[in-house]
Amino acid sequence: MVSRKITYCVIAGVVTIKLFTTLKKKWISYKLHKKALKKRAERDAKIPKIPEVEESKQEFILALSATELAREIREGRISSVEATATYISRSYKLGRQFNLTTEELFEEALELAYLRDLQLKENPESIGKLHGVPISFKDIFSQRNCTTSGGCAWRLDFPDTEDSFVVQTLKDEGAIPFVRTNVPQGIMAIESANEIYGRSDNPWDPDFTVGGSSGGEAGLIACRGSPIGIGNDIGGSVRIPASFCGVYGFKITPDRLSSKGVRNPHTLGLNPFYFQIRGACGPIGKCVDDLKLILEIWWQEKWSKYDFNYCLLPFSTQLYKEIYEKNSLRIGYFVDLKYFESCPALKRGLKECKEALEKQGHTLIEFKFPEIDQGGVLFTKVLQTCGSRFIEDYLNGETPESFYNVLFFLNNHPIWKRLILLLLKVTKNERLHELMSLKSNISASEYIDLYREITEFTRKFTDYWLSLNLDVVISPSFGSVALPHRESIKGIAGLAYSSLWNVIGYPAGVVPIGFVHEGETNYVSKHNDLITSRAREITKNTEGLPISVHVASLPYRDEIALGVMRKIEDIFKFHRHPI
Repeated sequence: MVSRKITYCVIAGVVTIKLFTTLKKKWISYKLHKKALKKRAERDAKIPKIPEVEESKQEFILALSATELAREIREGRISSVEATATYISRSYKLGRQFNLTTEELFEEALELAYLRDLQLKENPESIGKLHGVPISFKDIFSQRNCTTSGGCAWRLDFPDTEDSFVVQTLKDEGAIPFVRTNVPQGIMAIESANEIYGRSDNPWDPDFTVGGSSGGEAGLIACRGSPIGIGNDIGGSVRIPASFCGVYGFKITPDRLSSKGVRNPHTLGLNPFYFQIRGACGPIGKCVDDLKLILEIWWQEKWSKYDFNYCLLPFSTQLYKEIYEKNSLRIGYFVDLKYFESCPALKRGLKECKEALEKQGHTLIEFKFPEIDQGGVLFTKVLQTCGSRFIEDYLNGETPESFYNVLFFLNNHPIWKRLILLLLKVTKNERLHELMSLKSNISASEYIDLYREITEFTRKFTDYWLSLNLDVVISPSFGSVALPHRESIKGIAGLAYSSLWNVIGYPAGVVPIGFVHEGETNYVSKHNDLITSRAREITKNTEGLPISVHVASLPYRDEIALGVMRKIEDIFKFHRHPI
């Protein structure tokens, strides 16, 4: 009888603890949800006072690249106030309409624009390369008088006290920060949505995502809500959104710029990528010249006063010009990867690009590195280092967005994961089985072994590249075009096209070249498995969405990739905008 009472008491205690824990989690989630709603409501209640600019002048300003806009301001044909007011008006309307923006710094930006115009009038010799040009920043960079949320409500209690390196350097060159752009909750996703600022819609088609994690930035550039913007990239976070939105984007060599003031999970000690794969900042713009302008500014010796813990290598205009003007480059290319074959429109686009480059006299060589698919596997291994715990920790009790559901479920229910793996094996879903079988929650010694594995893979990859004497390699930037909302998990294997270059630390960029044509929405693969069936689902109704080409070069040879990107831009002349 006594033992039965003890059993009942233990059961009651366990149930009580479980109930209390559940209620506590729900209460924390509720408070964070209310905090998110309050932040959004406070922003939406503000109606900016925007100086009037003639409609014809607005259209003229919006048609300019950031490089051209800087020149027009410098030569006095456009004032900084006119440029800033034009983009504030555009960002206020379209940024909110498509949920592309977060904090709006309109009042401060206009005040700074007035000062920039005064400076140009009184002391024109002192102006910088971006003097008077409005600029947007991804909501991941520390910025004075802002609160970098990273898409998480708990971060709203920690306002920024200083500018990050990338913000400070561009401000010093005369740029005017005027708005910040949306990101995924917790940063680590290829779809930009969170409880604070909502789900970012692709301006080309609101039923599709802008990508992530620099999705808001790419979407805002696409609809001409900003002339130039800054994101960062640890698995494709600049290049995938740029590809989805039909704009230009570039990920620099990781160690070539300071990461001081980047507020993502790894800077808080929560991210397994920190020692294995290095993130990198990068510009998103309307053309290659705009990307080049940002890199010319960043790679100057004078910025060592802010941080000297990076490889200071000045921009080589000579190397860029030499590559751009050369008509006998050796260019590698590949079209497909094992775990996700590229969609028909991307295959056709890459073929057109290859043939156009060959007509110019360049030599195109198929890139057949036998272990290339290991790049995506290694990236997934790093992501799985501690399961989903680092993302869950970063959310800090907030209800996760739908794109994390599968990851959290599999990592928190190992029995179900084993059953699913068994089912995949029985049904001959070999590709998905291989990816899902990768071990998670690894030990310290296994983590070190993984580092060695990445180092060895990088060495072999580079040796193969050098054996072909290549200048660059062109390929798809993702396995598909823009994904439908809430279905990013179905195309996640396509991430391998971009994450490969993060694993090995190569600089890379994206050039838009056209659109998905009629008849190119039927996905074809030699595999008949779940990955293929899901790929067919996400490529339906994609006609009219942008397609792009990805260009990568050896580390610290960013100028070579940029030079080839400019060649491709000259071929396709893609400068289209949805609005």
